[in-house]
Amino acid sequence: MRTAHSRHARGLAGPLSALFAASALGLGALTLVAPVSARDHKPVATSSARKEITEAAAAFRRVAQVRPIPQAYLDRALAVAVFDDIVKAAFIVGGQGGSGVFMHRTGSGWGAPAFVTLKAGSVGAQIGASRTDAVFLFMDQVAVDALAEGRLEFGTNITAVAGPRTATAPEANTTTRQQVLVYAKQEGLFAGVAANGVKISFDKDDNAAVYGDTPVADVINGKVDTPEGLGGLAEALKGFKSTSN
Repeated sequence: MRTAHSRHARGLAGPLSALFAASALGLGALTLVAPVSARDHKPVATSSARKEITEAAAAFRRVAQVRPIPQAYLDRALAVAVFDDIVKAAFIVGGQGGSGVFMHRTGSGWGAPAFVTLKAGSVGAQIGASRTDAVFLFMDQVAVDALAEGRLEFGTNITAVAGPRTATAPEANTTTRQQVLVYAKQEGLFAGVAANGVKISFDKDDNAAVYGDTPVADVINGKVDTPEGLGGLAEALKGFKSTSN
């Protein structure tokens, strides 16, 4: 008489035999691997990313030395984008002007860095033939959302103006109501309509190299830890002490 136990053992005989046979043929034991979620990707601080962060931190300090950024404005900014060595001669229709780093403020400080590009989409944005650094302060959520959705273009759906030197300057009441304030190493850059047509967007390749398939929204909103070696810009922002009121 066959018992339930014997029937169960016979039912396992086939799969076990196949497993032993595979092992005997040198195929190794079968291993069940759980699917890897994009959220499980461990960020990798590539050499290129380290270089970009180092250059962005240095650019922020250079700009702050020659174009005073009022402490109150940086403290109020929801996000910051820093571009090192913008090639102004490249500001032609569809031409790329430079690469940089974007930092979004979270409830616990600055989120992980994301990589961005800056380019011009109109002839009106051509601004010369030299190079410069620039710091963009995002003063409202609308501008941050426009960047996250890939539709940020100054003069079209987002306004950007040169930031005032002091919080008490005559123009401060007007300019600080703008969505993005720009502090550039070269005076006059991005003043008035010069910023119109300029676009900032996330660099898909650079972000993927560090964060894999993790959505950039998770990166900038504090859902991803800053990879070791990529905290230089956050440290520069935290350590900033303005000489301007």
